[in-house]
Amino acid sequence: MQRGLGGRRRHVEQEHGPFEGRKVRGWPVATIVGGHLAYADGQVRGTPRGRFLPR
Repeated sequence: MQRGLGGRRRHVEQEHGPFEGRKVRGWPVATIVGGHLAYADGQVRGTPRGRFLPR
């Protein structure tokens, strides 16, 4: 199974990315950040836990 990467599949603020339109095999089913479930079953879970890193 292949999927195309595109804007409507992403949960980010940017309108485009470096992988826009690229076909990929496989797809993540869950993401764990700092021991907490952040994404599962196609939905973002919980509250954001990231922090701002100044340049």
